[in-house]
Amino acid sequence: MEGTSKDVEALTLALDIGDISDMDIGINKRKKLFDGLFADFPGVSDEIWKTNQHALTRIQEARTTLEHIRMWICTSDPVEICSLYFISRLMVDALTLLSVVCVPKQIEKDNSIVYYRSTGEIAAEEFGAFTEYEEPISKVQQRYIVQ
Repeated sequence: MEGTSKDVEALTLALDIGDISDMDIGINKRKKLFDGLFADFPGVSDEIWKTNQHALTRIQEARTTLEHIRMWICTSDPVEICSLYFISRLMVDALTLLSVVCVPKQIEKDNSIVYYRSTGEIAAEEFGAFTEYEEPISKVQQRYIVQ
């Protein structure tokens, strides 16, 4: 698979919890949620927030550079499904190509069955093996997703 880890952005908005009714106007209210979730772990909320800001900046830049955005999800993970919806909504009017790689819930590997609950369970060097499941998201699909 082409590219490096620098081409990969982690978006951790925890969209499966808390109030998401105002996501159209920005994500700044999410910072308070992270501060509460990670109150016992100094600095963690700020690091996650910084990572999110960087990822969102790159995603917004893709609007002008038309860099392809490939999203990796496990359909059994509500966080990843919500993030797919969020990015689809964010990019609904962009010309940027979007695609999604739906990682199977289970695969046969080395004479055993491996179950995936989220993409966080996949080693970085193994992601390339899942590109066969990549599908483009058409503008029609994108608009349907965000309704």
